[in-house]
Amino acid sequence: SDYVTAPWTEEFARLVMVWLALLGAASIQRSDDHISMTILFDMIGDRWQRWIRLFGDVVTILVLIPVVWYGWKTAVSLDVMYTIALGVPLSVFAYPIPVAGTLMIVHSVMLMYRRLCNEPIRSSLELGV
Repeated sequence: SDYVTAPWTEEFARLVMVWLALLGAASIQRSDDHISMTILFDMIGDRWQRWIRLFGDVVTILVLIPVVWYGWKTAVSLDVMYTIALGVPLSVFAYPIPVAGTLMIVHSVMLMYRRLCNEPIRSSLELGV
């Protein structure tokens, strides 16, 4: 019997999975829907909750800045190598890190603005994501 082989499918699936996972994380950041444990957080007053969330947004941004910076540097350095099956630069596997990190920074800044202005933050279900 004849077999048809498609050696590029594994690389392509991995590439799509990496991009979708990181863009999904950025999408969830937009609506502040990341998984969290809030048992202690729910016991404190609303005013303190707002300030704790703002602090968390600042920490998130401070963590993401070097992730984006070094992710970009790594992706650019991988432009010279190519994948075996697809023949695309290896950097296409690394670019989702700075792209999604940048989106997460933008979404975190927007979350901070909404918190400071006491605007409601809609969940991903309400946003239609």
